[in-house]
Amino acid sequence: MSSRKIATLIIVSALAGFAGAPAAQAAAPTLDVQAIGITQAALDYCGKVDPSTKVRLEAKLADLQKGANEDQLARLRRTENYRKAYDSVSEFTAKIEGERNGHRFCSEPAGK
Repeated sequence: MSSRKIATLIIVSALAGFAGAPAAQAAAPTLDVQAIGITQAALDYCGKVDPSTKVRLEAKLADLQKGANEDQLARLRRTENYRKAYDSVSEFTAKIEGERNGHRFCSEPAGK
């Protein structure tokens, strides 16, 4: 094969790759990693402390994760942004003293 044909194939392949990239990116949902981490941590805490908020937080989490498959969510949970968001809420809730304060956290916007 001539060098001109090889160069043409390389250019065509590269252009095809660029053309396909936006379609692949458009198919993947845009997820708010921090909001998912925060909501999951709140759900983990509030599900134990104030089960009446569990359904609301599960619905919010489902809405935040809409369009993502299990593989995408598993990768998301391994990201640094997710871990930081999840851990910061977990560390905060670990310091909440008393059942009343726990219920208050779960019913206020921070727990929503």
